[in-house]
Amino acid sequence: DIAFQNGGGLRTSIPEGVVTMGNLYEVAPFDNTLVTLDMTGEQVLQVLNHGINSKHGMVQFSGLQVRIDSTRSWGSQVLEVRLKDGSLLDLDATYRVVTNDFLVAGGDEYTMFKQGKNITDTFVPVRDAMAEAFRQAGTVRVKADDRLRDTREAMKPAA
Repeated sequence: DIAFQNGGGLRTSIPEGVVTMGNLYEVAPFDNTLVTLDMTGEQVLQVLNHGINSKHGMVQFSGLQVRIDSTRSWGSQVLEVRLKDGSLLDLDATYRVVTNDFLVAGGDEYTMFKQGKNITDTFVPVRDAMAEAFRQAGTVRVKADDRLRDTREAMKPAA
């Protein structure tokens, strides 16, 4: 349902053109592995509040649409979370999450992952999963998907 990656685990952008394993080693130089787990909506919200504009870098996520107000204090910037289908995150529901072993171990102070259930380390390196995703996708066309919206941006006066 949801994927998380710590911002500090991504070290550079991928240049336009053919993506090589060398590019992926530059992007993801650590040997982190993918871990699956079940988390409540409340725990997912805790991850977002911890990771939005964090001192450890911005948490990267997929499967969610998040509305924030970056003028609010750290840890309370998330205003609304919707799933990919547009439904609101249910704080009492359980979601299937994929992340990396660094975060599940509490890295960057993400202790809420330790509260997850059915934690399974796949032992698949993150960069290998990225390489496979590129192989399957073929040509990748990047487009903005509006997964993170800052209400502060919407409140700026028109030019």
